Amino acid sequence: MYKHIIVPIDGSPASHRAAVQVAELFPATSEARITLLLAVSTMKTEDTDFDPDVVRKHNTSLYQKAEAALERAAAMFALRGHKVSTKVVEGDPISAAIANEVANSDADLVVMGSRGMGMDKTDMHYLGSVTEHVIRRVDVPVLVIPVHNLAKGREE
Repeated sequence: MYKHIIVPIDGSPASHRAAVQVAELFPATSEARITLLLAVSTMKTEDTDFDPDVVRKHNTSLYQKAEAALERAAAMFALRGHKVSTKVVEGDPISAAIANEVANSDADLVVMGSRGMGMDKTDMHYLGSVTEHVIRRVDVPVLVIPVHNLAKGREE
């Protein structure tokens, strides 16, 4: 049914849970391509008083962490027989970077967690700001995987 599914992740337990749900919802025998996407917001030398070397080191670390999170998610998909591609995109705000990637691809579905890295155990809002803004910015369906139980301290 779907040909290209984009799964935005951020390395958090909530986004991992959403990715697991995607791997279980869509059979490995499906014709759908799955792209795991992680958006980063880098520092710009011209926007900060930090030394350029500090900015470079920060951005390098950010990309390394993004690649590591994507590798972990891709390994989880591989265990379930899925072949996925991974991609790091840059932008600010994060939701716009995700939406731009969706718009510039042939994606026909986005699947993401209701909350991500910004989720706090005391925060009971169902949708995080990135998820809400992605829903508002894209022209394809967005399947939202509820992860609010994690906020209640019931991590899986």
